[in-house]
Amino acid sequence: MSEVDPFLPVEDAAQRLGVSVETVLRYARRNKWPKVKGNDGGTRVAVPLEAFSRTVKTPQEQASPPPAPDLAAVVQAAVAPLQALLDRSDGDRRTLQKQSDDLRAQLAAIQVERADAVGLARTERARREEIEKRASDLQRQLDADRQRAAKRRWWHFS
Repeated sequence: MSEVDPFLPVEDAAQRLGVSVETVLRYARRNKWPKVKGNDGGTRVAVPLEAFSRTVKTPQEQASPPPAPDLAAVVQAAVAPLQALLDRSDGDRRTLQKQSDDLRAQLAAIQVERADAVGLARTERARREEIEKRASDLQRQLDADRQRAAKRRWWHFS
C-alpha cells in the first residue's frame, strides 16, 4: 500500500471520494483498507492518497455535454417511417376489405344458385320416383296380363 491519509470518518471519505458511505465501506473491505472505531461511535477508514486521485471530477471539471438535438426534429424523423408504414397498411387494409366484400357477394350468389339446384334436384327426384312407380305399376299389369293370356291359351286349342 502506498501513502495513507490519516484515518478519516467514513462520511468525510465518502464526500472527498464523491461516493456514498456504503461504497467507501465496500472499497475498504475489497482493498483491505484499515478501519477503526472512533470515540464518537463512528467508523474511521485509512484511505490511500492514490484513491483520491481516481475520484470523479466535479461537475465544473467535467466536459460540458453536447447540445441536445431539436426534440421536434428527432420525433419527426422517428415518426416519419412509422407514418409511411401506417399509410401503406391502411391502403392494404382497404384493398383486403374490398376483396372480402367481393368474395362475400360471390358466396351469396353461389348459395342462391345452390338452393335453386337443390330445389330442382328434389323436383326431378320426385318426378323420377313417380315415373318409377308408374313403370312398376305398368310392369305389374303387364305381368298380370301375360299370366291371364297364358291361362287362356291353355283352354283354347288351336
